[in-house]
Amino acid sequence: DRSTPRSAPGAGYAAPGMLERHYAPDVPMWVCIGPATAAQDWLRDQITRLAHDGQRIGLLLCDDDADLLADVIERAAAVVVRLGPVHDLPRIARRLYDALRHLDSRAPDIILARDFGTVGLALALRDRLSRAASGNIFYVD
Repeated sequence: DRSTPRSAPGAGYAAPGMLERHYAPDVPMWVCIGPATAAQDWLRDQITRLAHDGQRIGLLLCDDDADLLADVIERAAAVVVRLGPVHDLPRIARRLYDALRHLDSRAPDIILARDFGTVGLALALRDRLSRAASGNIFYVD
């Protein structure tokens, strides 16, 4: 039956979510993985550096990070898409794909995001973000 996706060894994946680049925006995306405070510091540094270089920055952030980084976001005139509060991972998961598409449609030069940990749904979000970033991952301690 041709309507049912099938996979054979070496023939690829049966589902789009298994693709390494699934959810990927058209512009380069970087995801910072590590503890929240270190990732927020990385975001702050990157936003400042990229804005100084004249880059149009897109940010995919939880509400908490957007509030914490509001000063540097404003100075950089960055485009921000808020995913929801960091403690509401189901909401973030529901919004992620549409948020990525919306942010990508705003045509930034680069998109930055961070992960939300390694437990339960946070690990699934890390996987989705990593795939969207096509392997552009920066690890912090």
